[in-house]
Amino acid sequence: MNELLTSPALSQPVAIAKVGLEKHDIDDVCTAGNFNLEGKGTCNAVALWVDWIFDETCTITTGPTAPVEINKNVKWDMHVRQGVQLINNRDFQGHIDYTFNFNRKTGQVCFKM
Repeated sequence: MNELLTSPALSQPVAIAKVGLEKHDIDDVCTAGNFNLEGKGTCNAVALWVDWIFDETCTITTGPTAPVEINKNVKWDMHVRQGVQLINNRDFQGHIDYTFNFNRKTGQVCFKM
């Protein structure tokens, strides 16, 4: 694993949205929430990934390859992609508030902090 591609976790993973792709789901998905920064250090980015859950026995993930541990480097599979929201020198004072929107018609995702 290339150490330049990872950094210590400051938070446990948080599920920010559940998007059903069934035909009867036509409404956009909009959520808001926050996650606590439990680790030590400066938060300079947030990683976003998808868990594709087909049924109880089949899940494909682009997330970490091992459980996330606070203050330890996150282990990623170098052959899958995650979204990364870079942070520009903001003081979050222990937590980060976010909004998430998924437009079903266009497929566009918007994540803001």
